[in-house]
Amino acid sequence: MINKNTKKITGYLFLVIGGLALGKQLNLWSFSWAYRGWWTWLITIPFGFELLTKRFKLTNLIGLVVGLLFLFQQWEVLKLQAASLLLLPLAVLSLGLVYIIDR
Repeated sequence: MINKNTKKITGYLFLVIGGLALGKQLNLWSFSWAYRGWWTWLITIPFGFELLTKRFKLTNLIGLVVGLLFLFQQWEVLKLQAASLLLLPLAVLSLGLVYIIDR
């Protein structure tokens, strides 16, 4: 069953997205839906939401940090060249270990 607050937050999110799309179609403002690193929010938002709404879990914190690292790398806040190639495999390995160790 969906929480009442979750329904409200989801409703507000849809209102904002719909309003932005409508304003763009009516040429009230101009923006691009896609930007560098947009896909990192697909990692960051679910882990951050779980971290804030549920009890603290190490997997949620690791997922949030990995998502933010990918985002900062895409925005070129962090200059990770060789290390970026290792970031995803290390994140997957650490999540696997946490799932095995965390009961």
